Amino acid sequence: MAGPDLRPGAMQAGVDDDGVVLVRVAPDGGVAAVEISPRWRERLPGVDALAAAVLGAYRQALLNRMAARLMSGSAAEPPGPRPDVGDEGWLAGVRDALDRTYRQLAEVPRADVATGPARIVRVTR
Repeated sequence: MAGPDLRPGAMQAGVDDDGVVLVRVAPDGGVAAVEISPRWRERLPGVDALAAAVLGAYRQALLNRMAARLMSGSAAEPPGPRPDVGDEGWLAGVRDALDRTYRQLAEVPRADVATGPARIVRVTR
């Protein structure tokens, strides 16, 4: 993936090392979108690896956001809570959400795209 998007107010994206997950973060650092490749089952050994891929893509997006802020001269962080992505509880929550999504997808008739209730997570088949 290319480096940070230097346009003012641009979302930043990150991709995991296997190219399976893309995460976009808004200028405020909040997650705007998560896209999971339809071939993730072929490229990753299981749900734990998918959770790690989501985390890796999220970290890359945050690094791109930080780089864009530094390059534009607006490196001061705005106030507000940020998730502790190293926290096992946070990672367990990501795993649980992915497990629930996977079970729901298995119950739904085959579709090209499935999205979560907030339409932030998008899984294509």
